[in-house]
Amino acid sequence: QGVRQVIEEKDLSEKAASLQAELQRAFGVKATTLAKALRKTGRRLPASLAEKAEAILQAQSYGGHPKLMRMVDAGEVEKAHSDIMAYLGEIDPSEARLNRLLNLTAEIALKLLFIISMVVLVLVWRDLI
Repeated sequence: QGVRQVIEEKDLSEKAASLQAELQRAFGVKATTLAKALRKTGRRLPASLAEKAEAILQAQSYGGHPKLMRMVDAGEVEKAHSDIMAYLGEIDPSEARLNRLLNLTAEIALKLLFIISMVVLVLVWRDLI
């Protein structure tokens, strides 16, 4: 069996703060804690990464208690942090805003097209056209 490294509370707090800052940069999420930031991020973060973030939150909830902190695998926390940071680093906030705007525009156009076609269909049925 390998020896499990114990992570320091200071290191864990730094990782949580960097994740929170990166969530704010990538998604514009403004929150005072990592837990609130993850809640506000919602489904924009893939499920696998959300689970990894929950592992970091779980470790952070131990609050530096020496015996509880021994249960936290430092390698797992480090891998979770690096995976999430890598994903968030690939996100371009301006491109995400543009995509949301384009999706909204396409949705409105599709609904207008549907409404206009229904109006034309009703007019044809009533022999008004």
